[in-house]
Amino acid sequence: MVSSKSSSQSSTVNFFPWKKKYSVGVRLIDTDHKNLFEIINTLHDGIQRGLSTSQIGIAIAGLARYVDEHFEREEDLMREYCYPGLPKHQESHRDLIRKVYAIRKIQISQPAKIDPNKLMSFLKDWLG
Repeated sequence: MVSSKSSSQSSTVNFFPWKKKYSVGVRLIDTDHKNLFEIINTLHDGIQRGLSTSQIGIAIAGLARYVDEHFEREEDLMREYCYPGLPKHQESHRDLIRKVYAIRKIQISQPAKIDPNKLMSFLKDWLG
């Protein structure tokens, strides 16, 4: 996975900064979401600095792990608290999982086909 930003990078502008409006008010989920923002911002910074194809692949693999772990955790909490929108939310999760795994499959089989700008656009749309 892409490493976290060092303190020397903290003054840079994030590609997609975390804002309070993104908070769902559940500490565990908000922490997960903040971690996703950090992963994506770090990936963006790396792409801007010329991250190699293999390093982009490592980041995409990290995103795939993230969606598996986070979505399971989030859905478990939704079930526990009888969240009425769970089925629709699960459908949204499955759609994103399919997209991330499709990107991962392309990256593994034909890494040159991954356009970093399109990848970042997809990720920004996902977060937005």
